[in-house]
Amino acid sequence: MKLHSFDVYDTVLTRRVAGPADLFQLIGTQLRAAQLISASPVEFAAQRSQAEVAARQTAPAGEARLGEIYAKLADACSWNAAQTSQALEIELRVESQNTQAVPGMAAAIQRARAEGFQVMFLSDMYL
Repeated sequence: MKLHSFDVYDTVLTRRVAGPADLFQLIGTQLRAAQLISASPVEFAAQRSQAEVAARQTAPAGEARLGEIYAKLADACSWNAAQTSQALEIELRVESQNTQAVPGMAAAIQRARAEGFQVMFLSDMYL
């Protein structure tokens, strides 16, 4: 079997922002509008980054999942289960709205398939 693998983020897909912290500020803006946080978007971005670091420290493989990150954020933000779920949905929506294909990668994937390769997508991202 011929196999061709592609990493998902920053190979096949990319964000429309310079870095993850920029996305966290956009999430913070929406969380504040939803009255889930009183912190500024910049302060939330720092909290979100800290929650990811904390979740990674307790993750068995060193890579935290989004739910584990939001469990840490729920503690920091004093969210109940419904608020945590709402905040997580906001992050997923903002992530989706700010994700785009890397130019040329769809053609590269189609080429690999046309050449008889099985195509596999890999990611170590928390999504």
